[in-house]
Amino acid sequence: MMAVYTVSLNLLEKLDETEMEYLGSILFCFTNKENPAKLAVDKNRIILSKYRDIQNNASFIKVWLDLLSYVDSKIEIIDIDLTLTDNPEELCLALCGKTNGAKKLIVHSFSSFERIINENDCIEYNGFQIRVLDKDKARKELNETNIINITNSQIAGRDIIGSNNTNH
Repeated sequence: MMAVYTVSLNLLEKLDETEMEYLGSILFCFTNKENPAKLAVDKNRIILSKYRDIQNNASFIKVWLDLLSYVDSKIEIIDIDLTLTDNPEELCLALCGKTNGAKKLIVHSFSSFERIINENDCIEYNGFQIRVLDKDKARKELNETNIINITNSQIAGRDIIGSNNTNH
């Protein structure tokens, strides 16, 4: 199952010019078809409009959003109406809370997030546990690759290749 992440407005608003590498190593994972991570987006795409409205790093965010428009398969549409709140943190929590499977929210830093985060890096929201990843943990998780090393397997062995052939 692919992991679905909610990128908080907090992350995009707080990144400064000394942290530009996070834009590439986090945001552009969602435009890379080789990366299994998907981006949570509400059914009305309000979160995308909110991202677009952010002035800090606006040119980079615009490029990211433009690239996302070419890889719809990297977007997970969540059945939620986000028109009911204008609070940026509440908006992101509501979206993340409705995501199926592991609920993962990417924030700039734990200290820049208003809610109390427990020792497991989680917060409780409307009865759901949401795992909060700061920019460093998110970058690490999104860029990990799972390499499966197949040696001496039945798939690679003679037992399967030519199994109908009695002259092994």
